[in-house]
Amino acid sequence: MSLVIKFSEKWDKLGHIDGFTTIRRYTPEKYGYYSSNIGNVFEVQVNGKRLYDAVLKSAAAMGSHEIDRELLLEDTRLNGESYYGWYSKIRQMDKVILLEFERY
Repeated sequence: MSLVIKFSEKWDKLGHIDGFTTIRRYTPEKYGYYSSNIGNVFEVQVNGKRLYDAVLKSAAAMGSHEIDRELLLEDTRLNGESYYGWYSKIRQMDKVILLEFERY
């Protein structure tokens, strides 16, 4: 079974040639899944359609307040503007997983 990272929007970060970060809600199960797949190739999908492949470089569990503001603004950018609805939602989470992917 291939590994997949899913997005509902084509966030600006997904167009970066080198790679991207993404932030997911923390659960022990999700953290275990991602941390056990560091170094593996994921298919990046937007609305169920393959965009490209990327290697998971790191998975870090942290409080949402620990994420650098600029990183979070970049991570939530859609069509050149930061999407503050998602930005605020992430900031309200107690704990998150910061994933770093490199294009394959």
